[in-house]
Amino acid sequence: DGDGELKIKLNFRKRYITLAPVANLATIACKLSDPQNLLGHGVDIGITCVLIHKDTPGFSSGDHHLPIGDAFDNGPLYGKDAIVPATNIIGGPERAGQGWKMLMEQLAGGRAVSLPAGAIGGAKLVAATTGAYSMVRQQFGWPIGRLEGVEDKVGKIAGLTYLLEASRVFACSALDAGHEPPVTSAVLKAYTTELARQIVTEGMDVMAGAGVMQGPNNILGAGYMSAPVGVTVEGANIMTRTLIIFGQGATRCHPYALKVVNGAEQNDVAMFRRNLLAWFGHLFAGVGRSLVCGLTRGWTVSVPDVAAETKVYYRRLGWAAARFGLMTDLAMFAIGGKLKVRGKLTGRYADALAWQLLGFSALRRFEAEGRKAEDLALVHYALHYALAQVQEAFVGIYANFDGVLGKLLRLFGTLGLRINPIGVAPTDAMSHTAALTIQSHNAQFLRLAENIYLPTDGTPGVGRLLRAFRLITEVKPILAKIHTAQRDQRLSHGPAEELAAEAAYKGVITLEEAKQVTAALAARLDAIEVDVFKPEQYYLG
Repeated sequence: DGDGELKIKLNFRKRYITLAPVANLATIACKLSDPQNLLGHGVDIGITCVLIHKDTPGFSSGDHHLPIGDAFDNGPLYGKDAIVPATNIIGGPERAGQGWKMLMEQLAGGRAVSLPAGAIGGAKLVAATTGAYSMVRQQFGWPIGRLEGVEDKVGKIAGLTYLLEASRVFACSALDAGHEPPVTSAVLKAYTTELARQIVTEGMDVMAGAGVMQGPNNILGAGYMSAPVGVTVEGANIMTRTLIIFGQGATRCHPYALKVVNGAEQNDVAMFRRNLLAWFGHLFAGVGRSLVCGLTRGWTVSVPDVAAETKVYYRRLGWAAARFGLMTDLAMFAIGGKLKVRGKLTGRYADALAWQLLGFSALRRFEAEGRKAEDLALVHYALHYALAQVQEAFVGIYANFDGVLGKLLRLFGTLGLRINPIGVAPTDAMSHTAALTIQSHNAQFLRLAENIYLPTDGTPGVGRLLRAFRLITEVKPILAKIHTAQRDQRLSHGPAEELAAEAAYKGVITLEEAKQVTAALAARLDAIEVDVFKPEQYYLG
């Protein structure tokens, strides 16, 4: 520049940037060129991360996008011949060209924290409020949570929320220990946000009319509308699933693949030959390992000292891992570079890997929290669901593998997958016991819902619902007395809650107990009401 200082001229137009309208500092990842080699890194330096201040001439921000659901500051950034010193390169000019590495290392940890936390917080809110609503709302004289169609969804919400919280703690523990797991963080981002979207949809189905009528008492509507935000930001889940997870993991996590690549790039024949031969050995060992695991249904897998009720899941996950390792080697040998464009196939590989990780997270949580017997129902549901997804992923891989090997897999392997599955979906009995874990206002319910804000003062929405849920749980023993008296024909037929006065008069319950039942009934009726607006409120202007 005219002052003798090395500078960078930036031209850019960036959309969808969180906090862009209010930030006074931004990082721009740019493709940096240096025609005169002023920085000494060559002409085409490549991706570089550069800091730019809000008041820089040529740089403009402040416009807003309007995100769906709950609004937050998000908008575009514009640069037209914006000039910044070369010292604004993150790490200084000597770090020019290292932007891609910076971005990947930053995402390696960050993707496992913020978006998963938001998604899982939302899932826990859905679990707490849906479990409560399923017992507060009645139909045909029964809590709707006792109707099997509703119960099936409540059980799924409970089991998957337990699994998701387990994965969050597992990944954050790795970060606390100093690891930067790029593949794990990608799995966490993609699958927690997608599962949270599925969970809130299930919750909306249970709440039905109370979910779709907007107003201060609507609990899930805003979360339902904003669910696509988490799925979209920090890389759309489609890209994360089909390009990043298996694309990064197949090389970075393989014991020999990256070394073979490095040997080729460095023209180190000995290194290349040594690791390629080791890779072939790894492949043949994988064939044997997968075959033995399949024949024994995982009983040859070494299992640590864990709860007896969960050992079978460790064996199944070990079996799945053996098959996944073999199928990864086969894909890298038989399909090779074409994997980069086979997003549908690599997405299925990502599913198989992700659900193994999520399943193991649930097992780890069960052990870390002291093997709580009351949580076994959630563990059984979560692991059956996870292993069923792994099974389905392998079926898809076999059905879509390329070439002669693919034909052999479809001819011989698919039948074996069906006859000898790694996992099957949770049973009706499992969904019943999983649902029960969030259908009583007790210590387990409060523990499963910890770390999210749950008002208890009867305020509109969640507070009103949880107050009714607590009161209804407290009067269950009293209602049991009334039901017994009805069976003995000492009381008339009808909803037990409406017979409190008669039951007190006949000595079935005490007067104080009758007051509790009456209060619980009033709270129930209040909690299921939705917002109503006068015409002058409804029509604006």
